[in-house]
Amino acid sequence: MVGETEPRPVEFTTAEVAAMLAAQGYRVPESDLEEITERLRGLVAGLMAYDAYRPFDVEPWSEWPRVVADERE
Repeated sequence: MVGETEPRPVEFTTAEVAAMLAAQGYRVPESDLEEITERLRGLVAGLMAYDAYRPFDVEPWSEWPRVVADERE
């Protein structure tokens, strides 16, 4: 679509991934952190690319009336 920007590249570090995994109770060896970080970057980049297509704009629920709570926004 005109005027839309490309998704930003996914930029998080192995230290951030290690902290996130540790917060969830995972213990990851240092030797595996780089691969896990790259896989997470790829996963997030794929999700961002999918979202850039705006798939939910054509789904039937986008036509449903908004609920009262949304009207206060």
